[in-house]
Amino acid sequence: MTSSLMNFFPKPTCYPNQEEAMDSIYKAILDKKIIMFEGACGTGKTLSALVPSLAAAQKLGKVVIIATNVHQQMLQFFEESREIKQKQDIKVAILKGKKHMCPRDEDYETCSVLRENTYELIGKEREIIELESRLDLQQELEPGPDRSAPGSVRTMSGELSRMAELNEIEKRVRELRDRHCSYLYKVAISDIEDFSAWYYEDVRTPEDLNEWAYERGMCSYELVKRQMIHADLIICNYHHILNFDILSNLLGWIDRGLDDVIIIFDEAHNIESAARSHSSMMLPEYSLQHAYEEVTANEAMGRNDSYRIRDMEVFFKTMHLHLKDTYESRLEFGERERLSSTWKDVSICDPKHKNDYFLHRLLEQVEEAGITDLGELIEEAVELGQFLDDFYKDQYKNGHAGRRKRSQLLRSAEFARFYLEHAADPIYYPILNLRMRDGEMEGRIELVSCIPRNITAPLFSSLYSSILMSATLKPFHVMGASLAIKRQVEEIAFGLTFPEDNRLTIAVNIPPLFARNRDDPIIIEQVTYALNDIIHCSRGNILVFFQSYHEALMYKDRITTDIPVYLDEVGTSSQKIREEFFQIGESGHKAVIFSYLWGTLTEGVDYKEGRGRTVVIVGVGYPALNDRMRAIESAYEHEFAGHGWDYAIQVPAIRKIRQAMGRVIRSPTDHGVRILLDGRFTTSSPRQWKKYSVFNAFPQEEREEIIDVELEKVKFSLMNFFNDIQGPVD
Repeated sequence: MTSSLMNFFPKPTCYPNQEEAMDSIYKAILDKKIIMFEGACGTGKTLSALVPSLAAAQKLGKVVIIATNVHQQMLQFFEESREIKQKQDIKVAILKGKKHMCPRDEDYETCSVLRENTYELIGKEREIIELESRLDLQQELEPGPDRSAPGSVRTMSGELSRMAELNEIEKRVRELRDRHCSYLYKVAISDIEDFSAWYYEDVRTPEDLNEWAYERGMCSYELVKRQMIHADLIICNYHHILNFDILSNLLGWIDRGLDDVIIIFDEAHNIESAARSHSSMMLPEYSLQHAYEEVTANEAMGRNDSYRIRDMEVFFKTMHLHLKDTYESRLEFGERERLSSTWKDVSICDPKHKNDYFLHRLLEQVEEAGITDLGELIEEAVELGQFLDDFYKDQYKNGHAGRRKRSQLLRSAEFARFYLEHAADPIYYPILNLRMRDGEMEGRIELVSCIPRNITAPLFSSLYSSILMSATLKPFHVMGASLAIKRQVEEIAFGLTFPEDNRLTIAVNIPPLFARNRDDPIIIEQVTYALNDIIHCSRGNILVFFQSYHEALMYKDRITTDIPVYLDEVGTSSQKIREEFFQIGESGHKAVIFSYLWGTLTEGVDYKEGRGRTVVIVGVGYPALNDRMRAIESAYEHEFAGHGWDYAIQVPAIRKIRQAMGRVIRSPTDHGVRILLDGRFTTSSPRQWKKYSVFNAFPQEEREEIIDVELEKVKFSLMNFFNDIQGPVD
C-alpha cells in the first residue's frame, strides 16, 4: 500500500484483501472510472472505499461524498471518519435532512420565503444605519440657526426627503420582523469563526450540532451549510444525491461541480429503488379538487388574461371525478372496510401491453365535454398556476397571508402535462393508490418510473468518479445496465475471507414454496418440523426470514419452543424487539425472531458479538408479483429483451437473500449457520426444478459452499457444527 493511502488508514493491520482493494480503487479513481466493489459483510468495505477516495481527492483537489440509505451505516461512517481524523486532519461534515436539523417546523417553500425576508431585513437594517448616519452628519454640518436662508431650505428639503425614506424603510422592517426566521438571522449577523473552529476540531454529529445551535438560538442547518465549502468529506443520505434540486444546492454550498466530486454509494444495490422513488411522480386527489376550485376562485384574473377558464374547470373537475369513480368501481364487496392507512395499488393499466384504461376514458370524457387542444389548455393551466403560485408567495412574504400557500393548479397541470407526454413511454407506468384517512377514502395517481435512468444516467456520466459498494452487488453487468452506466467500470469483488470452518451453509431439500402450495398442509408441516429442529439445535440467536409477513405470523404461532419468540411486525418500529433480541444473544442465551425478506432486518443491522448465530431463509422470497412489479419487469424486457425477469425480479430477490445470509458471521472469530429452506436452493435443483431453480443465481464462490441436506438430517448438521465449534453440550 502506498504511503498516501497509509496516511489515511487508521487501523494497525488490514483485513485479507483490504490492501489490494484499496490499491485497486485508488488507481481506478485516478483513471476516472466507476468502481463496482462487492465485499462480504464485516470485511472492512467502508475503509476500503474511504481511504483511497480521500487520498485521491487530496491529490486531485476533489471532495469526497459518502451516501447511504441506512441509518446504522451513517453511524458507522461517523465512527470510521473519526478514526481517520485522529491520524489525518480531515474536515468532515455530516448532513442530515432539513427536517432533522431546522428548529422551525416549516416546509421547504415556507423556509425559502422566510430566508428571503431575513436577508432583506438585514439589508434594510443596514440601510437604516446608513441613513441615520447621514442625517446625523448633516445636522453636524449645518451652518447655524438661520433656517430661512436658501441653503438651509435646500438642506431642510433633503433632510425631510431622507426622513421620509427612513420612515418607509422602518415600516418595511417592522413588517419583515413579523415574517422572518430569527434562527437564520442570528447566524447571518454573527461571527461564526468560533463555530467553524469547534465544528472541524472533531467529527460532529447532527445531534452535537443541534445542541450547539440551540444554546445560541441559531439554525444548525444554516450553520453546517456555511461550513460545507471547507469539507474534505461529506456524509449524507441518498436523497441529497438522487434529488437533483437538493444535489444542486449541495454543490452550490461546496462551490463545486459534479466533476469535482467522488461519490461513494453504500448499500449500492438499493440505488435503483431509491432513484425510482425520486423519479416517479404522484398527484393526490385533493390537488385535483383544489385545482378546479382555484381556477374558479381566480376566474376574473384568468379571464383578463384570456385563459380558457371554463375549459380548465371542466378538465380538472372531470379528472378528479374520474379518479374517484375509478377507484370506487374497482373495490370489491367489503374491501372498503379493510382499507388501512397504508397505500393500496389499484390497477388502471395493463402492465405488459400498456393499455391505459384510465387515460383512454379520461380523453373520451374531455372530448365529450367539447374541449379541444388539450395540450395547449394544459400549458395555459401551467402558466396560470405559476402566476398564482408567485402571487401566494408574495402574499405570505409581505404578511398578507398566515401560511405559504402552494398552487395546486400548477401541481396538477404539471402532472397532467408529464402524463400526456409519457403516455406511450414503456419506462413509465400509471397506477392509482388508495388508502383510508380520517375515516375517508383518499386516492392519488402515480406515474411509476420503472427504470429511473433519467436520474442515474446523467449523474454517473458527470461525476469525476464513483464507488458503488455492497456485499450483494453482483451480477455487475445487471447493476450497470439498470443504472444506465455507460463509462468505463472497474469491477472488484472479494468474498468472505473468514475461516471456512466457522461457517456452515446448507440447502434443505423440501418442495419449493411456490405461492400455489404454501398453504398445503404437508408443506406447512415440513417447514414447521424444520424450524423446530433448527431452533432446538442452534446455540445462539436465530433469525428466520420468510417470503411475506403473513407467513412469518403463521409459523410463529406453529412452532414449539420455550425460548423468547419475537415478531417483526409490518408498520411498527422493530427497534425495541431488536434491542431485546440483541441483549439475549450477547449474554450467551438464545431467542428467535420471525421477520420477512423485504422488511427492515435483512440489511443495515449489525448482528455482531453473538447477536445472530443462525439465519434461516424460508422460500425464495420474490417481491410481490403485482401489476407494479410486472410493469417494471415489462419495462426491462422492452429495454433488454429476454432479461426482464432477471433484471426486475430474480436479481433483486437473490440480493435480498444474500443480504439476509450476511447477518451472521461478522468477524474472523465469529461463527454461524446459514440455512436455505427450499428445494430451489439445492445444488441438484437445476436438474430437478430446471427453470425454477435459483442455485445458479448465486455467485460461484457462494455456490461452492452450499451443502444439500435432507429434512430429517438438518438437526444433525447443526449439532455436528456447533459441537465442532463450541464443544459438546454437557
